[in-house]
Amino acid sequence: MHRLSVWTTGCVLLLALVTAAPGQWIADAALNTPVCDAVGDTVQPKVAPAPDGGTYVSWFDNRDGGYDVYLQRITRDGVALWATNGILIADLANSSTQDYGLCADGAGGVYLAFLDTRFGGTVVTVTRVDQDGVQVWGSTGKQVSNGGSVGQPAVALSGDGRPVAAWVRDSVTEARRLEPDGTFAWPVPVTLSAPAAQLWVADAQSGDGTSVILSMVRQTGFAGAKTLWAQKLDASGASLWPRAHVKVFTAGSLQFGNFPNFLSDGAGGAVFAFYTTGPLQSWAQRVTADGSPAWGANGIAVTVTSAGRERTGPGFAFDPVTQRTYVAWEERIANTSQYGVTAQAFDAGGARLWGDDGTVIEPVVANFGTHDIEGEVFDGHATFAYVRDLAFNNGTLFAAQLDDSGALLLNSPLALSSTASGHSRVETIFNAGPWGASFVAIWQDSRDGDQNLYGQAMNPDGSLGPPERETIVGDLDGDGLVNATDLAILLGAWGSTKGSPADLDGNGAVDAADLAVLLGAWS
Repeated sequence: MHRLSVWTTGCVLLLALVTAAPGQWIADAALNTPVCDAVGDTVQPKVAPAPDGGTYVSWFDNRDGGYDVYLQRITRDGVALWATNGILIADLANSSTQDYGLCADGAGGVYLAFLDTRFGGTVVTVTRVDQDGVQVWGSTGKQVSNGGSVGQPAVALSGDGRPVAAWVRDSVTEARRLEPDGTFAWPVPVTLSAPAAQLWVADAQSGDGTSVILSMVRQTGFAGAKTLWAQKLDASGASLWPRAHVKVFTAGSLQFGNFPNFLSDGAGGAVFAFYTTGPLQSWAQRVTADGSPAWGANGIAVTVTSAGRERTGPGFAFDPVTQRTYVAWEERIANTSQYGVTAQAFDAGGARLWGDDGTVIEPVVANFGTHDIEGEVFDGHATFAYVRDLAFNNGTLFAAQLDDSGALLLNSPLALSSTASGHSRVETIFNAGPWGASFVAIWQDSRDGDQNLYGQAMNPDGSLGPPERETIVGDLDGDGLVNATDLAILLGAWGSTKGSPADLDGNGAVDAADLAVLLGAWS
């Protein structure tokens, strides 16, 4: 009985602390919520899901000189759980930044992969951070590369929950699998190469079974064509797709310096969106679990024709339920300053669903710019965030949601950030749970002079701010579940009268009848 009383008291105190914490997603597009506003530039945010429906945000930060790696965990309400402006993961001496990797670890925390200067050179480090902000493998993490000139690290969780890091070393891609405890599953890195060419990793995503999928850009120098390839590796590092790699796109060239990301289709395959030069056109491609390009040898263009139009910077999303792929892009009248945003949907077979030239989100108008398009499937609908620019450092952030026919929903496009400033590096994530759902955007913002990070959350009804919780009888701690924590709260209030929230049947006392209500609603 004594232990139960102590436990119950602790639960009641915890409930008081949780309910006292204000929701921090500010429901005002002119203000937004600071994620990091420390002195100095805060750049290159990335996001990953947290176990409570919240969001992990990572970034590079030069508040103390050198671009250091920082991390923050934010609740579904927008409350920062760790130190103001994040916790330091690695104190580096980098004077500039490259891409890096962030992914969920499958146990409530995250993995980070980044270029590390703490060991007398530059190596690739992978570290695991748990949901309390502790680096499980120690403060220095695990160094996965073995010499050479390295860059562009990425990390993904394999189908069986192991982290696989990938990076560029000289002219090849290397990858290495680790165990959750930090030991090396692959004693030496696996090398992926292309004859007489460079093969540089672009992205990494989960595969099926024990596998992981990597995308890579093949290039033969500045003037040579840049094409998109892919490979799936099993638990031993062996190639599951043709050893010469899958050719996602080879008929033409990607833009120089463009390393497009891709999405897992949840069934062992992958979905790609990218744009090419000559002409500037956006494309989509799907590769099946066995490595077969499903939408032709080089994918399908988002429109039938590109005459007089340039279509670049695609953002995209995939719906595993409907098997639809959604792509939105920057639409420009060639050789002008007239921009807009257009979107297209593809069915599982690659057929265009929204007409030959897509559906208009933002009409093409003069002296108008768009960029940083990111997509999610939110509340069952294609949802895109993007930046509107009227002039340099005079941008705002909008979101548009489309129905199955491509028509705009709600009051979209809807302003997520209406303060005119430099907006860039937009990252989005769709968080859902029994408590509700929200579309979260995190971006780089220069409104304070420095580059800082801001965030905003949008609810299914188009409102901004914390998600509205559905009232669940018996859910006394507001987490969307009826479980042992709620039982402890009820027992701690046993015998209370006059308005106790544990008086579930409203008879004026917390008693056996309320216990029966709670147990009847048990999750």
